Amino acid sequence: MDREARGREARDREATVVLWGAIAVGVVLRLLVFRGQGFPTDVGTFWAWAERLAEIGPTGFYEPGYFSDYPPGFLYVLWLVGAIFDGEALRLVVKALSIPADIGVAVLLFRVVRGTAGPLAGALTGGLWMLQPGPIFAGPFWGQVDSWGTLPFLAALVAAGQKRWLLAIPWYKAVSLFTTPSPACAEICRSTGPIFGAGSAQCVRPRTRGIALLRGRAAVASARKIRRGDPDTPRGHEES
Repeated sequence: MDREARGREARDREATVVLWGAIAVGVVLRLLVFRGQGFPTDVGTFWAWAERLAEIGPTGFYEPGYFSDYPPGFLYVLWLVGAIFDGEALRLVVKALSIPADIGVAVLLFRVVRGTAGPLAGALTGGLWMLQPGPIFAGPFWGQVDSWGTLPFLAALVAAGQKRWLLAIPWYKAVSLFTTPSPACAEICRSTGPIFGAGSAQCVRPRTRGIALLRGRAAVASARKIRRGDPDTPRGHEES
């Protein structure tokens, strides 16, 4: 093995240590704050949904008179933890649900930046995500799960930037399965929908390109309805 190859392996090992060291510290910081009360409304809602899913399963979850404004993707996560944990343990797990997604975001950032700026820069970028206060306080401290939407959206943007549309489109669609249709999410979808619609048109047969473009436009129209609070847009069942 020549000197250049040994140097490259040494840099890769150093970057790996930096990345996973930052991830370990970030996880510890999250575990130090996740036992708090958090935002009672959201934590209590996720807790109740997990218990309901464990009791009746996903097929009977959505029904008139029962409030749920989240799409099914994240509810499958709640179903899993609700089937395993109960009581205070379940509440704590709900508070910590953003941690796996945060780790996924950090690893994805590492892989993206490593390819252009080198392994150490990639490790520092992923570590910055794990150590910055925002995801820590919004996630385990407050009880939000925004990282579950951030991860697929970031993956979609990365794949789109590489023109790997067969990967970008499924990741983009996954965003709608893990995020509630808030105005901010709607604005993001409104802004990026045409990009992914045009991208999907590049990787299908000419006969179906029009359909792909229409799907992109439909995503934009749906986002606009959500943004202005159109009552015809499905957003889950309201409380009776």
